[in-house]
Amino acid sequence: MPELHEHGMYYAVEAPGVIVQDDAFTGKEELGIRYQWVNIDELDHVNIYPKALGTLIRELAQTDGIKHVMNNDLE
Repeated sequence: MPELHEHGMYYAVEAPGVIVQDDAFTGKEELGIRYQWVNIDELDHVNIYPKALGTLIRELAQTDGIKHVMNNDLE
């Protein structure tokens, strides 16, 4: 069995009324993790993990189906 770093499920959703903050913010889980909303057009210019996530987000924004992706950032 291969090593598994992360098993994630990602969905394209519309969220009317959600306020997108311009600045980075700390999550409510009290771990000191900083989050920041990024425009979909800027995904190639930020470090985001798993590395394939930027491409996946752009693809999900253009489809209404389900996409299964296997990615290995451990190699």
